[in-house]
Amino acid sequence: MIRKVFLVTILCVVATTYAPWLVKTQTRPSAAAVLYEAARFIPGDGSQPITNGAMLVENGTITKIGPKGRVDVPRGAVRVDLGGKTVMPALINTHGHPGFQRGLSYRADNFTRDTIMEDMNRALYFGIAAVQSQGIEKG
Repeated sequence: MIRKVFLVTILCVVATTYAPWLVKTQTRPSAAAVLYEAARFIPGDGSQPITNGAMLVENGTITKIGPKGRVDVPRGAVRVDLGGKTVMPALINTHGHPGFQRGLSYRADNFTRDTIMEDMNRALYFGIAAVQSQGIEKG
């Protein structure tokens, strides 16, 4: 019995020691500058959307945005073609009641984790990144 426990322990140690080398990890290119282009950009400052635009991100910060071809791109920047998608700042819902609606009914017994997650995922789909609950939810 002691021998089996010893062997299993050794096997576990070996497996956890060498597992990282056996797992193939996905790596993203690490670049100081990334140019996202060929998209419609909504700056979020009240100005008009930029169709077929470009946005430069340097060290994780948006530094330039404008029409494609008019944004100066540093040497070595990674280019990402967004293929006509829309990029905009996230929206915030400052008055929400997540979890109460199921179909056409608004009732307290609709309030479940599944209903809350459905509401949050629906909000994300429409570009809402934060929802402030009004505090009347139970729990």
